[in-house]
Amino acid sequence: MESILVLTHVDESGSALSRASLEAVAAGKELASRLSASLAIGIVAADANTAATVFATTGARLLAVSGEVFSQARYSTDAVACEALCRATQPTLVLAPSSSRFARVAAGVAHRLGGVIDTHITALTGTNALEGSRWLYQHRIEAVLSRSARP
Repeated sequence: MESILVLTHVDESGSALSRASLEAVAAGKELASRLSASLAIGIVAADANTAATVFATTGARLLAVSGEVFSQARYSTDAVACEALCRATQPTLVLAPSSSRFARVAAGVAHRLGGVIDTHITALTGTNALEGSRWLYQHRIEAVLSRSARP
């Protein structure tokens, strides 16, 4: 059975969620219902209470890594936080917003966990085999990716 973890973080103000974070959670919720998978949301923030309140109605399991060291984006703290959230939930799929904060750490966290990563995914389709779409801008081509490997 699939289990999905959506990693998210608050914006620079420390209290609001970015549009990309909300879109990632919406995509995770829709994908979880389509695949009949369990959904967990992992929040990285200095104070995760505001974000947890926003996601309380999703019906997902909420986890947070919080503390003053997570108020600013740093590779060392963000990578450890994402790794801890992934180890706590043992997901088969991890979704994260395409933010500069997570773009820096995503590949490193995937490597630490022995997983694989696909970036710049714009859409997720399929029920039996999950497919991710991404644009190859230089060539103006939309590629559809599928892989059996899971994180």
